[in-house]
Amino acid sequence: MSPSETRKTPPRVTLHAVSSLDGLIANRENTVGWLEGHEEGYEAGLSDAEAAESVPPIDCFVLGSHTYEHALELGWPYGETPTFVVTTRELGSTRDSVEFVSGDLRNLVNDVLAPRFENIWLVGGAHLCQSFLELGLVDEIRLTLAPVLLGGGLPLFSTSGDEERWQLRDVVAYRNGFVELVYGKPTLLLPQPAGKSRRERHEGSAISDGSSPEAPRTGSEDSSMSWSTLRSLALAALVVLIGGASAASAQSEPLTAAQSDPVVLGWMEGFPPSAEKLIMQPDSDFFSFPKLRWTVCHLRELLPTEQVSRGLGAPKPLPVQLDEAAIDALTFTPIGGGEPMSFEQALAANYTDGMLILHR
Repeated sequence: MSPSETRKTPPRVTLHAVSSLDGLIANRENTVGWLEGHEEGYEAGLSDAEAAESVPPIDCFVLGSHTYEHALELGWPYGETPTFVVTTRELGSTRDSVEFVSGDLRNLVNDVLAPRFENIWLVGGAHLCQSFLELGLVDEIRLTLAPVLLGGGLPLFSTSGDEERWQLRDVVAYRNGFVELVYGKPTLLLPQPAGKSRRERHEGSAISDGSSPEAPRTGSEDSSMSWSTLRSLALAALVVLIGGASAASAQSEPLTAAQSDPVVLGWMEGFPPSAEKLIMQPDSDFFSFPKLRWTVCHLRELLPTEQVSRGLGAPKPLPVQLDEAAIDALTFTPIGGGEPMSFEQALAANYTDGMLILHR
């Protein structure tokens, strides 16, 4: 079916990710070299050639703008498959298969992708994947575990979401020790042959009651993927997952006042704001840094607050004209500090966006 035709079957959004055994996507040095150099020592697993015979058809990819830029640097592992880049930036494209989109992610999935595609793969970055999960737009999670313990680094998922249970749908073991776990929502699970391993299904082993061998599943039903294909997609996704997770997780170097300025970060910019720039009261992290800086200045837009009266009578102007240049030139030594600083420097040092001065 061509992308221009309209689908009548429900789509499936798959989140594809690779992590270490301890749930990390990068080591302490923020590198992904641990994906390489694994020998084929597990004979019961699928070889790359065997898995390649049943690579599932991916109808389109969805990714963020930084993932898109890094994928171009890595040689574009997505081929000619239709690719949708979620971004509010003006980006150029030299590929006919790439389309830039923005706005509400629910509308993107339900109105743009669902009528045209069945198997939709979400491949990064971290903020976009987390937004899809929080909005309940992910139907399937393909988590590939690498046979390595990193001992520390960046976690795959953030801890800001609610508990949500998924059900194991399939397991694929590769000869190099990697294992692909396929999870689906309980309401979307498909029946699987009981008592048969993935390798037995691949080889077409006879059913236990002595009937004829099981017919091989079609590409849309089979979920294994060749390791070379998986590695290419993983590298493109992980490079940006690392960058996104680094910005979202605890950092060794916290953002400065200038870097965490709400205007610089673009919180709640545009109409409607992009999903990764939304700050909403139901979210559990709107009081976490750096979102906190926007929240405290827009609290009445998030939570009901007490109306404070300005008193009776009309407001009165200041008796003298303020000299802003003179105020900016003032310096003082803070309590416990050794170096004088200006008011502007003090605001930056305390991550403060302004001061309110009450006078009588």
